[in-house]
Amino acid sequence: MRFLNAALCATAIYTVPTLGSVIRTPSQYTGTKIIRIPTGGQVQTDQLLNMIDTLGIPTWTDVHIPYSHMDVQVSKDCLSEFRNGLRKINPELNSQLTVIHEDLAVSLAKEAEGMNTLYRRGPEGLANDEWFNSYHVYTDHLQFLQDLASTFPNNAKVVTSDNSYEGRPITGINIYGSSGSGAKPAVIFHGTVHAREWISTMVTEQIAYSLLSNYTTSPTIKSYVDKYDFYIFPVVNPDGFVYTQSDPDNRFLRKNRQPPPSNSSCYGRDINRNWEWQWGTGGSSPDPCEEDYHGISAGDSPEFKGLSVFLDARANSDAGTILYMDFHAKGLLFMSPYGYSNTEIAPDRAEHRKMEQGFAAAFKAPYNNTLTIGPIYQTIYQASGTSVDYAYGHSNIKYSFAIELRGVMSLSGFILPPHEIRPSGIEVYEGRSTRKSVKARPLDGAQLTGLAKLKTRYAYRRSFVNTNYAWINQCDKAYSIFRTGVGAKLIWKDLSGLLMSTSCSGSPWSAHNLQIDTPAYKRPSSNCANKKGAKVSSPPLPRHYHSSSIKADSAGDIFVFGGRIEYQLKNDTWAIRLSRNSDIRLKPKESSTSLRATARLLDATGKVPSPRWGHASALAGKRLIVWGGNTSLGREFKDTSQASTVTHVWANLDVQPAPYARSRHAVCMCGNKFVVFGGWDGGLYFSNDMWSFDLDLLAQGIPKWERIEVAQGSRSPPKRGGHGMVSYENKLYMFGGNDDFGKFGDTWCFDMATRVWTELKPASPTPSRRSQHALSLVGDEVYMFGGHGDNGRLGDTWSFGMSDQTWRILSDTKSQPSPREKHTVASVGDLMVIFGGRGDDWDQTGKMTLVHVLDTKLVRIDPLNNKEAAVGHPPILNTGQLYSRSTKDLPTGEEIQRPERPISAAFSKDTNSPSFHKHGIDGSMSSELGVKYSKTYQVRSP
Repeated sequence: MRFLNAALCATAIYTVPTLGSVIRTPSQYTGTKIIRIPTGGQVQTDQLLNMIDTLGIPTWTDVHIPYSHMDVQVSKDCLSEFRNGLRKINPELNSQLTVIHEDLAVSLAKEAEGMNTLYRRGPEGLANDEWFNSYHVYTDHLQFLQDLASTFPNNAKVVTSDNSYEGRPITGINIYGSSGSGAKPAVIFHGTVHAREWISTMVTEQIAYSLLSNYTTSPTIKSYVDKYDFYIFPVVNPDGFVYTQSDPDNRFLRKNRQPPPSNSSCYGRDINRNWEWQWGTGGSSPDPCEEDYHGISAGDSPEFKGLSVFLDARANSDAGTILYMDFHAKGLLFMSPYGYSNTEIAPDRAEHRKMEQGFAAAFKAPYNNTLTIGPIYQTIYQASGTSVDYAYGHSNIKYSFAIELRGVMSLSGFILPPHEIRPSGIEVYEGRSTRKSVKARPLDGAQLTGLAKLKTRYAYRRSFVNTNYAWINQCDKAYSIFRTGVGAKLIWKDLSGLLMSTSCSGSPWSAHNLQIDTPAYKRPSSNCANKKGAKVSSPPLPRHYHSSSIKADSAGDIFVFGGRIEYQLKNDTWAIRLSRNSDIRLKPKESSTSLRATARLLDATGKVPSPRWGHASALAGKRLIVWGGNTSLGREFKDTSQASTVTHVWANLDVQPAPYARSRHAVCMCGNKFVVFGGWDGGLYFSNDMWSFDLDLLAQGIPKWERIEVAQGSRSPPKRGGHGMVSYENKLYMFGGNDDFGKFGDTWCFDMATRVWTELKPASPTPSRRSQHALSLVGDEVYMFGGHGDNGRLGDTWSFGMSDQTWRILSDTKSQPSPREKHTVASVGDLMVIFGGRGDDWDQTGKMTLVHVLDTKLVRIDPLNNKEAAVGHPPILNTGQLYSRSTKDLPTGEEIQRPERPISAAFSKDTNSPSFHKHGIDGSMSSELGVKYSKTYQVRSP
């Protein structure tokens, strides 16, 4: 009734004077256009990315892939240069452009219509539907929530979730039914985590208003509100939101306003890359100047702290939480976990899919707009440290989703005019209605799509769950749920004495976020540069098909050159260093724990090699030598370049004759010789020839390539590319690779003195066939990680001992890198460092932003693993080993105590034995409470 009364009092509405100091007339963007360019094929995509990077043109498109499009922001001063660049790439491109915003300043002004006036309220301070006619300043949003609570006092109250960095309360509204607040399972909505996404603020408020205003008139809405407690936070990044409204120049801020770290001048963190669960595991940036900067450490933003405490409190309450949704713009996407990984599939994926399909069908009904659905990683890109992954993986909220609202279909991007506010809310909210008119009565009889299908039940952390029990295992803590009978209460049981994970302490693997020392910004010599200047280089990660020095120099630096970032070729040079906070560089023989990984962009001068991929490099004293590679046009290089690691000056060594042009070859330093073996010519041919470049002769001013002819009667390895090679005591050791007919799994040795190739025949186990892996020599052991095998990308680690010429697989899998190819490795003392690579999505570069370190001093080789591998069984993962007092089979029904020594979980396959899974064991458990087995588990001792 109060809502109807407010609507009838429309003639009594009043206006409050403008806040002219809050929103100014746009000036910087006057004449600026937002233009959509068709990317075309891969070559054209590469060329476009290089052009906009060179000109310093901002892009509005998150992912750049062939046969799609990219949206760019072109100022009026840059337009001529921009069109000339397009003409050089493709004479037809200028006629294929779509102008999204003819004048960005005008679009911004239209978006801000009504913002200079406080919103219209009834004389009694009642909230009303006219709120959704325009966008509003932040203080008005706070007042609107207060007015909602005042208008519907029996069903709503204002809540907060701690404060932002600048001290603003993160404010929301709690909507509840006849049982009162907190009595029912929670539904939690977050809006405006990215400050520029204003439409998400309005849509979440529209949902709140519609739930309350229709509670007494719609039985459907009343049933929802009585069944669930809604907690809706329209602006979870208030500092960033206010900043976007303070000046049009700030309109496109994504992050919060947290001060920069000491090595940067760039403010803010991407709150949606800062959540603690799977933080920094890819799809975020360590560079404070990047939009997706994930912070110095997991959860170091005040916004995360407040939001996560609130989320976890509701999730762990007696009523629990049934649904979490994070609202974004732009893209027309509806996405589920996970964002951090493309190989880890959410256990509830089948139910997520049903929910996605139902939501998309209802979303399409009002305006025929289609949502793209699926897990975050597969649908848009890799993103770690997100609220959706945290809500699902940490807080155990089974139904956790992110939605990207309209913006693409209207060609408006982040700038949606006010008349699109209502349709945006109706699309999300309206379940069954097919009304097309925006002027239809607001959301009567609507429903939250798919919510009716949800069942109120707890969502436990999932490993393996059946009707009787489930168990989880995390390091030295393991738990199980037992059900004592039909409908009985589930009870947690601590199984720490039964199960444990030895790999959680003393793991040889560690992962480190790469911190950018002195991010390099430089104003290009172009009219396109904005007032802040454009970055001259993307961050060092993620990238693939780059090269790195095989070992660190005397100062502890690993040098990385070129490669691919998505489809863009690079020719930047970075120095990567591992150190401790108190040390200048890592000392030999030190552990990999508590390391700091930093990257420094070298200000290279001289004849810098052109952008390329598939090349190779090696460090020779204070020289970095780069040879070969491929261009985006499919042309191979055969130039020889060297850079001083002291002065950073590049020089091109025009040496003839030289090896023919190629990529995907292997190089290493053998003494003072830079040696090249094999490779691919980019077309039809692989090679198995070998060349050396003598640095002693170079020092004498007579640079020379020499082809190494094998001794008469010596059999050379088959032709190949994508192999790995290291040198040890004047011998070369080579493994794997591929040709046109498949991959290799052979191991070869070449004696530089006798010039004889020998195919080694190590005893089993040996690595599977692969290419695009990487090798590193640490002491007298060769370490190999990853590559591309017969069934996809690999994530295993092997060592090859020079003393016994034997391959061994490493048993420690905790925290090891994800499967990848086209990465590089380098050694620093006893450490092997893995850099970059490409993961599971062909168009995403794997988004691998972590530096992974293997401390070889902590490596453990499991004899049983290697023995089992010899007879064809896969290695046993050490994520949950079974223990007993003795090496005998476990007695039937006997309670298992805390172990004194481990028994490897290599189980036989009969029906009386448990099956060993990646995340645990699964077997028949007795119905009695307690840790007892109902069958004899046959466990063999190594």
